[in-house]
Amino acid sequence: MHFSRSTHRLSFRAAALALPILLLGVAGCPKQEDFPVALDLDVPPTPFNFVISNAGTNYTFAWEVSDPAAVDHYLVYLLGGGLAPNEVIIETALTSVTYDVGFSLAGLQFAVSAVSAQGVEGEWTVRAAQ
Repeated sequence: MHFSRSTHRLSFRAAALALPILLLGVAGCPKQEDFPVALDLDVPPTPFNFVISNAGTNYTFAWEVSDPAAVDHYLVYLLGGGLAPNEVIIETALTSVTYDVGFSLAGLQFAVSAVSAQGVEGEWTVRAAQ
């Protein structure tokens, strides 16, 4: 392909105009050093060995946690079974609890999570009822 001199001049002019704008953009941005102070929060351990058993509409939930001292309480969720997509049905300090869900349905999914004294909720452990 053959370019004319006017095409080369036009490309050079466009580059010459773009360079100062680029430099102004890079040099003109203030350096951000005033970030907020990071919060020193501890995430509680994730519950494990989450077991669900049921007798009729009563469901018994049990789980373990690696560091009980790091946990203030636990949240048990019913996943997608109520009016809300994920609904907290139990808030407890115990690692085993029975709850009357109001209906019995194989395959209902539940989750449990630990919450620290600072109010930080950890990761969920999810299981389906049999």
